[in-house]
Amino acid sequence: MNLNQISRIQLVEGRTGLAKLQRVSDYLGIELYIKRDDNTGFALGGNKARKLEFIMGDVIKSGADTIITTGGKQSNLVRMAAAAAAKLGLKCILLLIGRSPKELQGNLLLDKIFGAEIRYIQFSSLSEYFSNIEDCLEEIAEEVRAKGGKPYIIPVGGAGPIGALGYLTAVGELKEQLEAENLNIDTIVHASGTGGTQSGILTGLKYYGLGGRVLGIGVGKDKPVLEEHIFKICTQVAEMLGQELPVKKEDIHVYDEFLGEDYGLPTPEGMEAIYLLARSEGILLDPIYTGKTMAGLIELTKRGEIKQGERVLFWHTGGAPAVFAYNHAFVD
Repeated sequence: MNLNQISRIQLVEGRTGLAKLQRVSDYLGIELYIKRDDNTGFALGGNKARKLEFIMGDVIKSGADTIITTGGKQSNLVRMAAAAAAKLGLKCILLLIGRSPKELQGNLLLDKIFGAEIRYIQFSSLSEYFSNIEDCLEEIAEEVRAKGGKPYIIPVGGAGPIGALGYLTAVGELKEQLEAENLNIDTIVHASGTGGTQSGILTGLKYYGLGGRVLGIGVGKDKPVLEEHIFKICTQVAEMLGQELPVKKEDIHVYDEFLGEDYGLPTPEGMEAIYLLARSEGILLDPIYTGKTMAGLIELTKRGEIKQGERVLFWHTGGAPAVFAYNHAFVD
């Protein structure tokens, strides 16, 4: 199947920027560039807009009138799915991890503003959540069907072959920008939560004939589970497009040591990275995803796994609204 034959709606407001982070480059001894997917535009921006262009295209094609999805209370996918549903005149049901909070902040506040129906569910661990959440979503889907509706379940993080196409095509955008600047990139570093972004980038490099390695900084799933899921999605994308996109298991690199105590909990190193980018480049990261990712990039450089002088791209996946929900973490 040709990419142009796949249903898609427009959510990303044009190309996102590519720029060099000169001051952080000087600090780390590498050539560090940034891809500004925090500035995709729709619903305060973020990488999930790229995935939702294809996912919501498939929703419309299916004839669904209700989308159902899940994530943490500061999930970027959840926020943008709620906004996309509002834009398309669809109902949206969100099943979020944890208890109903006393105060709405960050992405959760935006979920409410966008008109989503918000429900909560508790699990003893993140692994228990991933093991059981599909059944929980299907129960809600049955409820919608019983009332005469037509549901569409969006997987956690939008991580599936359809959503991954958003980042496959993003690599095409990046290729054009690199060629215009006569640049090549040795390593791409990004936040890897549920595997959709990493799968898309990996298959995109094969699809558009670009080299370089991809380092995912784990912010959620256990490393072995995440790596297997990424490989599965890469295979599904290749099958969907009917092309040879030979992503091998050894191409998949996930570092999970920067997660901290658990998903959704800030780390000291992540907070330091937030301050570094804000005070040297005027760029916001968040405590849950991109702050931890930049902390991982910094540590990998210090270890020598990212070598001095290497050209590195930090793919900023967004998440700034979550900063306001973690205001307590910024107290000196």
